[in-house]
Amino acid sequence: MTSRISMSMTMALDEDVTVGLRGSLGSSARLLIGDRIEIVLEEQHLRALHAQVEATVRDAALVKAADDVLDEAFHAASQARSAAERAREFSKSALTPVQIASALELARSADRAAQEAQRLVEEAATAMRSADEVAERVLALVTAS
Repeated sequence: MTSRISMSMTMALDEDVTVGLRGSLGSSARLLIGDRIEIVLEEQHLRALHAQVEATVRDAALVKAADDVLDEAFHAASQARSAAERAREFSKSALTPVQIASALELARSADRAAQEAQRLVEEAATAMRSADEVAERVLALVTAS
C-alpha cells in the first residue's frame, strides 16, 4: 500500500469546538472535529495515537507550566525595573545623604534583580525552543521509521 496524505494543514481549535472519535465499519475510525471535519483513521493510526496520548498530555502540561514560569519571571523583572525607578525618583527628593545613598543602593539592587530575571527569562525561552526542536526531530525520526 502506498502512503498518501490527501491534504496537509495545521489547525488551531477554540476551546468550544467539539472533538470526537467514533468507530466505523471495518477497522477504521472517524475523528470528528466540530460538525464539518471528519478524518478517517485506520487501526494502526489509532494504536499509534493511543501510544502517544499520555506523553503528549504530560508534555502539554509541562509546556504550560514552563510558560507560566516565564510569565512570572517576566513580571518579576518588570516589577524590579519599576522599583528601581521609584528608588531613583525617591533619591531626588530625599532629605539626607543617608536617604539618598540608601535609595540609590536600592535602585542598583533592583536593577540587578531586573537584569537577572530578564536573563533567566531569555535562557528559559531558549531552552524551551531547543527542547521543542529536539522533540520535532525525534518525532520526524520516529515517523520516518
